[in-house]
Amino acid sequence: MQPMGLLFKARSGANTGLLIIRLVVGFLFLFAGAEKIIDIEAFINELKAMDVMSDNLAFIVGFILPFAQVFLGGLFIIGLFTPIVSFFLSFITLAIIISTGAGDPVHPFSLNWVVLACTLCTLFSGAGVVSFDAFFDKKKQKDVVSYAPSYKGTEETQKSVVVKENKPEEKESDIKIDIKPDLKPDPNNPEGDKKDSI
Repeated sequence: MQPMGLLFKARSGANTGLLIIRLVVGFLFLFAGAEKIIDIEAFINELKAMDVMSDNLAFIVGFILPFAQVFLGGLFIIGLFTPIVSFFLSFITLAIIISTGAGDPVHPFSLNWVVLACTLCTLFSGAGVVSFDAFFDKKKQKDVVSYAPSYKGTEETQKSVVVKENKPEEKESDIKIDIKPDLKPDPNNPEGDKKDSI
């Protein structure tokens, strides 16, 4: 690697960076959901105490959200259905920011904004090569078509793609043999020249 490559790396692949984002954010949601599931009743009471929704809605959200965080976090780690998972994780993170506030008493801004930026990044860029999405996404590789460069000139030289068609082999039964009929001798010239009849 050249020394300048450590400073300027605009053309490098982003697969390693996407993998790190998925691992960090995925385990963050996975552990956050597992912690809530251990004491789910306390989490439901905490939502009710925030007074941002009705008690019935707080009970439903408090029961579904922890399991959703564990499930989506696991899918995010392995990189399966990444665009859809990223959308739901972004929605959950944005809802947390709205309900708890955009600021943070300790940090200059809420760290949820960093999580939201990471989930939006994978929403538009995908999971990367190290993922189950790349494993199942074989159709894109089959659909790649390469074109030869076209040149200015006649119509023959402007054609950039040549399609070869395999003609079916002719069977012996399909071969037609044309046999010419025998030539009748001329009565006026009985000793005329004889020619081949085939």
